[in-house]
Amino acid sequence: TDYFYGNGAGGAIFGSSVALSYNGSIKFRGNCAKDGGAISGNKIVLFANNEIEFSENQADVWGGAICVTGEVELNDNGSLIFCDNYSSYEGGAIYGYHAIKVALNNNGCVRFTGNTADEGGGAVYCGNITVNDNGRVEFVENFVKASGKHTSYNRLVLSCGSSGFFVPHSIQKFAVTIFPQFGHSQINLSS
Repeated sequence: TDYFYGNGAGGAIFGSSVALSYNGSIKFRGNCAKDGGAISGNKIVLFANNEIEFSENQADVWGGAICVTGEVELNDNGSLIFCDNYSSYEGGAIYGYHAIKVALNNNGCVRFTGNTADEGGGAVYCGNITVNDNGRVEFVENFVKASGKHTSYNRLVLSCGSSGFFVPHSIQKFAVTIFPQFGHSQINLSS
């Protein structure tokens, strides 16, 4: 198990291109930074790892666990867990507003639990997100502290078979906030 624990300014990893592949268990715990409490970069790829956990990370502005400006691909991992991450602005777990692509595909389990943002996207704040062909997908008790003013959707694709679910998010609090880019709106939910 590789641990990134309690790092200060800069979080655990900052780089233009970040790739973590073919590892056993990777845990990012208690990291903090201005943007991307655990990881910040233009391109982030987490591929074919056994388990990846982001817990109790925090960002002063964007992305409690991850802040990406280009694309993030979290694909083909055994499990992908975002738990109790916090952003004082947007994206409790993942911030990718200007991101070209946010993809969480072909993972064994994807879980967003107890993540919080003050302004938008308790779990995820982005322009486009695709969540396809995963085993179990859970968005549970993710919160936005603000009044829920950010509710525009651009493109949300969730395809999680028969074992995906969204549970308690209080009124006016949204797990995923997606903003329009280029004037198009689309939400696809499938099983």
